[in-house]
Amino acid sequence: MDEETREQIALIRYRLISPVLVERGRVQNEYFRSQSGTTHVFPRYGARKVKVSTLKSWLKNYNKGGFDGLKPKIRNDKGRPRKCTPEQLDIIRVKCKAFPHLTVKRLHEKLIDEGNAGNPAIHYNTLLRIVKDENL
Repeated sequence: MDEETREQIALIRYRLISPVLVERGRVQNEYFRSQSGTTHVFPRYGARKVKVSTLKSWLKNYNKGGFDGLKPKIRNDKGRPRKCTPEQLDIIRVKCKAFPHLTVKRLHEKLIDEGNAGNPAIHYNTLLRIVKDENL
């Protein structure tokens, strides 16, 4: 997700919580209940209904971190397969370089037979994506 989209999402979140920034208790809860019944349009996510607990967590994040607290977090595993450890990636690279004639299907079977596919085993499509992305 790019920075501009994160900013737009944070602006919408701010717009939703801003009427109660100085209010407390009952007024805040009534406003949040009224907003949770309405559909709101977010960039990238589309039309969504937001729960009261979500609105309260956004308010808490805003009070703690300001406007930046309302931005969606950046994934720490961006650009890496989530189901594959770095050790598995190294094994896949070594196998592909040692056996360039192997098909991805055969490589997948070989990893499972040798016990290097992880637990649960890496999915065939994930392995295919890794091989294509790294030009192996």
